[in-house]
Amino acid sequence: MNRWIGVFGWFAFAVAAGWLVGGCQQVRHQAAARVDVSLRQMQFAPTEVRVHAGDTVVFTNNDIVTHDVTEETAKLWTSGPLVVGESFAFVAQKDVTYYCSIHPIMKGKITVE
Repeated sequence: MNRWIGVFGWFAFAVAAGWLVGGCQQVRHQAAARVDVSLRQMQFAPTEVRVHAGDTVVFTNNDIVTHDVTEETAKLWTSGPLVVGESFAFVAQKDVTYYCSIHPIMKGKITVE
């Protein structure tokens, strides 16, 4: 009888351990990604990007003139002037539209999925 209790105890432990390990494997957090947006030829490229909350969008000025990246609706954030070769990183938490306040024709959008 004690032998069956011992076997049953080990079996129960193995099942519980497997459940815990299996459960942990199913709870995976996606690592934050990096998405690059180039400022070139007086436009953002790509113009629209789709990201997950927490992803980083990196804007790099690859044009021959200074640009910036400014949140369009309430002007909540801006990169400040970016000279050629400079970058600005933004962690996306919600949908946002942005533009270059120096060249307002330049516009873009981040959609958070």
